[in-house]
Parts: sequence; C-alpha cells; structure tokens
Amino acid sequence: MAFLLNEPESTSDEEEMHPEFITFLYQLIEGAAARSYGLNVARLAEIPESILRTAAFKSKELEALVNSRRNMVRLLSDAWSINNKETLLNWKKCSP
Repeated sequence: MAFLLNEPESTSDEEEMHPEFITFLYQLIEGAAARSYGLNVARLAEIPESILRTAAFKSKELEALVNSRRNMVRLLSDAWSINNKETLLNWKKCSP
C-alpha cells in the first residue's frame, strides 16, 4: 500500500512522543515498508491520543533496544572473524 509520511518535528528527547502522521494512498505498489504503521491504523480507528502517545513512546524504546542488540551482534560477528593482529587493530579503531 503506498503512503505519504509526515514525521513530527522534535527538538529534544524529553518531549512527549507523538506518532507520525501517515496518509494511506489506497494504491498497491511493489515492495515492503521499512517499518510498521500500526499506530497510524489505530489513529484511523479513533484510539485516544493519550494511548497513541504512550504506544509511540514504547515503540521507540523497543526500536532502540532492537538496534542496540543488532549492533552488538554485528560487533561480535566482526570480532569472531578476526584472524590476525592487523585486523584486530583495525577493528579496535572502528569499534565504539
């Protein structure tokens, strides 16, 4: 389903979380969306705004946790493939 995405402007991490506003275009296109837009469907179903904000906050928390774990797996995978001193030194320079 094709869509237009308008993300809210945010100036700090301490502001309340607001889900993006999405417009579904009712046009089938090839491919997959990069993320889920269930909160937008909930908005169309007229779920109260306070619940949508809480869900958006929880969604961001979960996304950060998943990204953190993906980065850790990538680092461990990279470390596992090290087989000489030069590669180890290069890996140490690039690691956070």
